This record gives sequence, structure tokens and C-alpha cells, in this order.
Amino acid sequence: MSNHSRVGGVLTIVSGGLGLLGMLITVLLLVIARGVGSENFYSDTMTYDQFVHFMDVSIGVILIFGGIFCILVITGGIFALRRKIWGLALAGSIASLFTFFPCGVPALIFTCMGKREFDVQQQPLPTAVSG
Repeated sequence: MSNHSRVGGVLTIVSGGLGLLGMLITVLLLVIARGVGSENFYSDTMTYDQFVHFMDVSIGVILIFGGIFCILVITGGIFALRRKIWGLALAGSIASLFTFFPCGVPALIFTCMGKREFDVQQQPLPTAVSG
């Protein structure tokens, strides 16, 4: 039996981890930009208060959507490794395209190639009813 689902799961988890790291670096840079800004520098295009509000909203949006995507990606990767719920593994690998594209493409391909590995599950044997 091939290990396409395992490779897809590992690539999905790597993509989620790198996406989480990129999200945290982006938020760190936005926080630094917010702290470095001065009223004189931003007075031509917007007021300093508008800039601070814009940065706060930007940081919040990145944290909310990035966090949701990264949690979905890592959860899908875990389910792909365990060969459970193929739909969730597929959703995680699709979301990995948005977190870290270079790992997301092969993760999606390997998860799709490993669909048959999810279907091969130990099913309980039916019991005979005596009557």
C-alpha cells in the first residue's frame, strides 16, 4: 500500500506551520510599524489616529483569519496522517494553498492521490442474528 496520504499529511502540516510562522512575522512587523509611526510622517495622507486604527484592524484581521486557516490546515494534516475523514484532510490541504503555496500544491496532490487509502478501513463484521 502506498503512503500518499501520509506524505500529503506531512506536507499539509508543514504548510500550516510555515503559514503560522509567516502570520506571526507579519503581525510582528505590523506592530513595529505601528510603534514607529509618528504624527508628522503620516499627516499628508491620513491622521495618526486613523493610521493607528487601520493598523489595529489589520492586525486583528490577520490574526483571526490566519489563525482559522492554520488551525484548519494542521487539523487536516493530522487527519491525513491518521487516514481518517478524507473530506477534512482534503479541506486542510486546500486551505494549505493559502497558508504556504509551495507546500500546499503537492499536499493537495498527494492527499487526492491517497483517497483510496482512506476508504480501506477495518469495518466491523456484521453479526448474525439468531432467532
